[in-house]
Amino acid sequence: MIKPYLQVLDELDPCYLECDGLTSVISSLLTGAGVSHRIFIGSAKTEGNFGISPHLWIEVDDYVIDYRLRMWLGDDPSIPHGVFKKSEYSHITYSGSANESSGDREPIARVLCLTAGVVYDDLAFKLKESLQGAV
Repeated sequence: MIKPYLQVLDELDPCYLECDGLTSVISSLLTGAGVSHRIFIGSAKTEGNFGISPHLWIEVDDYVIDYRLRMWLGDDPSIPHGVFKKSEYSHITYSGSANESSGDREPIARVLCLTAGVVYDDLAFKLKESLQGAV
């Protein structure tokens, strides 16, 4: 189970970045740590058809990484947040298309971290260190 190792990404949650910027930063960090993942662009909706489009998120195996859905759908425990399994939130429908990562040396990711007060290299180190326990 990779979830506990990815929770170092929680440090990015307080950043003032929306789903596109945060997805770029997280994808860059995951690529640098050697974690295979897919970036998705599409929509996320509740059973009541309340949702957000366009929306971006990341999938790693059967986990979703999405720290911004609550920004749009409300700060409610029924709305997924962080690193979670889609199956745990069957009332939320994610639909979209997978896109390629721009790599671990994405300058935009570094700039976004800088403007958000996060030291990219420090977080990259923490993620790699955390993932060593997953091997």
